[in-house]
Amino acid sequence: MVQGLPPTFGYCLPNINLAKQGNGSLFFGTTSQSYPFKVPLLRIPMTITDQYYLRLTGVEMLTSKTNAAAAKNKLSLTTKGGLSVAVSSSAEYISFPAHVYDYIHNEILKSLSDRGIPEYKFTLLLYPTSGCYDFKNTDILASPKIKLTFSNKYDVVLDASNYFYLTQGTVSCLRIYKQDTSTIGIIAQQGRLVEFDLAKKTLGISEPLSKFNKSCALKFPSK
Repeated sequence: MVQGLPPTFGYCLPNINLAKQGNGSLFFGTTSQSYPFKVPLLRIPMTITDQYYLRLTGVEMLTSKTNAAAAKNKLSLTTKGGLSVAVSSSAEYISFPAHVYDYIHNEILKSLSDRGIPEYKFTLLLYPTSGCYDFKNTDILASPKIKLTFSNKYDVVLDASNYFYLTQGTVSCLRIYKQDTSTIGIIAQQGRLVEFDLAKKTLGISEPLSKFNKSCALKFPSK
């Protein structure tokens, strides 16, 4: 956590996977009431120590085939109060411990296999050596959505643009990794308004701005 920040600050990061998203914006000492347009913010309880942490209590993979039976297979993390997840403005990726990562990763791979999308192998060391797929013949957004439930009641839904990174042409690579610690990096936050309220200890996050026909290219009125 950066010391000396104003009680409220936020940012809006453009979604690099989508065209015409505009430039990002950074806010210090402002609140959601100061934004040039109004979109609802989900305000999730946040713990502040060396970083900003949320309590993840459930994960569910959503597909076009999701039904009541499939919903029973969602991953519950309520044991011991849930999983502590750091919200990072510097890490680009998403990471989870093995039991959460394996659940998410397996569902994504199953969807890719069902749609006949093979893994793409780059020959240059400049690019990732695994986890890349060519979506030239299919819509990447047809991939499963990840519903993250925080503190048993706050749901944030990530589509493929929030966990795949457009690498070259029509090839995108997964940016979800298996680690001992859990991190929600900027790839999961892009295309949304994100607001840290240090006084109330909440993280405010909007749905994707594209849903409201808005983008991160914000212009504030002149004073």
